[in-house]
Amino acid sequence: MSCGMIPADLFRIQWVSDTRITPDGHTVAFTVTRLDEEADDYRSAIWVVPADGSTPPRRFTNGRGKDSAPRWSPEGTHLAFLSDCTPLLILHSEEDLLCPIEQAEQLFSASRDY
Repeated sequence: MSCGMIPADLFRIQWVSDTRITPDGHTVAFTVTRLDEEADDYRSAIWVVPADGSTPPRRFTNGRGKDSAPRWSPEGTHLAFLSDCTPLLILHSEEDLLCPIEQAEQLFSASRDY
């Protein structure tokens, strides 16, 4: 017989938030948050998945800290997000390469999100 939820169950729960779809509608970025028992803190990572579900979601950031608020560039090829490691990171969505932060204004200038 089940005894219901116990405190340890909280560390197995993950929740999804802040979903963002590329302008072409092909890719979705989202934040997955979980509790880290060892650190006694929240951890979050950015994940991406094709909108048609043709492949499983893949982790886009390592999730060692708190990565959140993903936003696509107007053409949908770059992804910016907040991190507790640095204020703003920009990754190229196809190759997972960091871009210099100075490029943020030109990459996201046409976006209503910035």
